[in-house]
Amino acid sequence: MEVYIAKSFELKCPNCGAKLKKEEGTIDIVCDYCQTEFKFDDEAHHIKYDDMEKTGYDFEKGRIKARDDAINQKMMPGTNIAAKILALVVPIFVFIIIGTTIHSIYFKNGKSIDANNYNNELEQYKGVKDEWHTENLLEDVNDKLVDDKHKLIVLYNNEDYKTVEEVSKLKDSLERGSYKITFSYDKKGYINKVIIDKVNY
Repeated sequence: MEVYIAKSFELKCPNCGAKLKKEEGTIDIVCDYCQTEFKFDDEAHHIKYDDMEKTGYDFEKGRIKARDDAINQKMMPGTNIAAKILALVVPIFVFIIIGTTIHSIYFKNGKSIDANNYNNELEQYKGVKDEWHTENLLEDVNDKLVDDKHKLIVLYNNEDYKTVEEVSKLKDSLERGSYKITFSYDKKGYINKVIIDKVNY
């Protein structure tokens, strides 16, 4: 069915009364509501209907859809604002969740991953160890003193050993036997003191 409508300032569908949208330079128009196809012409032409029953049905269907859309726009004027707020809030919420997860992974047990890596080498000696393990601990302490990234001292018999030379002398002076090894930590979670006590049985 071909339908022609005259050129006008405001185009309305002759079937359902909905506003028509016409792109510049085109003569074909399709109603968004009743799907009736028109050809736009400068001269007025008559409208031909081949199937009046279908045309009447399409007209009513399009008119109802146009009315419902108009009602929805009046009843929900804040829909666009709600969508904008949601679009802003969701990324912030996701950012907070990701940030919290990264923070909890990075600061495992209150210590950063760097502190855990730094401490692991020394913490394997925690507890009561023989002189051989205690000497190995002191070698590892010397390696950390050479790196000089964090303040680290050894406490043995109420004396502090702070330099590579002092820790090396302590290592060479250890007697055969067992030693209890404990640690203290700084505020960032790094070991800052290795405490060695001779165990007497």
